[in-house]
Amino acid sequence: MGTRMVRKQLYIPQALEDTLKRLAKDEQRSEGEIVREIMVTGLEARAAAGVARDEAWQRELEFIKARRATNLPQSQRTWKREDIYEERLSRLPR
Repeated sequence: MGTRMVRKQLYIPQALEDTLKRLAKDEQRSEGEIVREIMVTGLEARAAAGVARDEAWQRELEFIKARRATNLPQSQRTWKREDIYEERLSRLPR
């Protein structure tokens, strides 16, 4: 028993249509076969990239958790960020 196919209709730019037709002719394959192959390849690549992002994010979360657990001494600064902005703005010519 083969894979059940589902019909999809989509619009593509004329340049892509021309490329697809030329490729199908050159490879003696149907346009549908080429589109399905490209879709599988593209979807697999996206899924793999998603896994890589998830793994990178997990590493980043672990780093953040470890950093937060290190009890670094807090500075006793007496200024606020807004004060610095005000001071810098006051130096600009008006």
